[in-house]
Amino acid sequence: MAGWPNIERAEDRWLAESLGSDRAAPARLYDLYAARLFDYCHVLLRDERAAAQALLDALLSVRDGGGDPRSFRGRLYAVTREVCLRRRP
Repeated sequence: MAGWPNIERAEDRWLAESLGSDRAAPARLYDLYAARLFDYCHVLLRDERAAAQALLDALLSVRDGGGDPRSFRGRLYAVTREVCLRRRP
């Protein structure tokens, strides 16, 4: 979408490496990805309230970071999709 900021891969790398140790990382994750992930959840669930809860669950699932920093974005979307699919009726 046009309103979304461009997210650099270096930012993803920093998030992957910092989520478990830097107090600023969760807020930065939210700032960068919440709108995009909410849209993704909403498309999958077609319900705003369910999408908001799924987004929260997904962000909490990745809050400890870890994994390969090069695949952070893909892992973030995969976790979000998995959370949404579990919530579908």
